Amino acid sequence: MAPGRLVRAYKLVLERRPEQEEEEEEEEEEEEEEEEEEEEEEEEEEEEEEEEEEEEEEEEENRRGNGIY
Repeated sequence: MAPGRLVRAYKLVLERRPEQEEEEEEEEEEEEEEEEEEEEEEEEEEEEEEEEEEEEEEEEENRRGNGIY
């Protein structure tokens, strides 16, 4: 490759580098947000499951108290 072409190619690479870094940062932020959302959803599901289990236990205790098994 001719030195002039090499210099031009290198300049293009340097010009694009900030754009690439910005894009990468945006992608990382999006991934982090998605992970946080997934964690929140998992926590909500766990809470719902715990609530359901507690309700089932209460119903079972009420049945036992009423003499129904």
